[in-house]
Parts: sequence; structure tokens; C-alpha cells
Amino acid sequence: MVLYGGSYGLRVPHQPNELMVAVELRTWSFFWYLHLMSGLLGAGDGSGYFYVGLTLDFPVDLLHFLVSFSPGLYNGGAHHDLGYPLIFRSAAEISLTIVHGVGLGVAFSHMSNGRLATRNSGVETLCATLTFAVGP
Repeated sequence: MVLYGGSYGLRVPHQPNELMVAVELRTWSFFWYLHLMSGLLGAGDGSGYFYVGLTLDFPVDLLHFLVSFSPGLYNGGAHHDLGYPLIFRSAAEISLTIVHGVGLGVAFSHMSNGRLATRNSGVETLCATLTFAVGP
């Protein structure tokens, strides 16, 4: 399980950054370092996003470098209408294992509708992450 907390709406000068929180569940790796994942994100302006996707984890000693891609359903809030309910999220994350099964890191993501609609403003996030190994 991964908990996210940070800034939602980077690089948008005419709209305020919002506080965002998210929770994400990842399966154990099923092919090399590939994981299924699903998550729920909420931002201070009322934006919400539910997603399901894939994460690729590159462990190097105590560090983990992750990239992920996930499509999902989005409900725009007061400041961040992304123009379409189907949104794609791509993310990069680096985390450090601080004790067995617990990691601390930072993640950056971009969310947009992939030009499925005329309006494709997109939104970026920058978050701190806290990762817990759940299960056996």
C-alpha cells in the first residue's frame, strides 16, 4: 500500500495548486518487476480520480525506481477540469527502504485525457510517498 500527499496542479499559472492525497494498492510482482495497481486520488478543489494500471519497479539495493501508467475515471473539481472523464496517468517515483517493508519517497505524475477531447489541459502532481508492504 502506498500513501501519497502533496501538490496537485503544478505548472498552471492561472489556477491555484491544491493539496492532494491518494492511496494506492499494488500486487506482488507477477512478471519480472511488474505489478498491477489501483488507486484513489482526491484534491482540495474536489477533483477525484479512480485508476487501475501497471507499475514497473526497478530495485537497486535499498532504492526503488518506479514508473507507472494507468487509465481511470476522473471527476473535475473547481479548478482542474481535464475535459473528459477518461484520464491517463503516468508517474515516476523513487523511494528508499527505511526499514523492512517500509519506504519513503517522492513521486511526480502527469494526468491528461490523451487528446480524447478538444480540451486537454492536463495536471501534474508532486508528492511525498510512504510505502507499506502488506501481506506475506
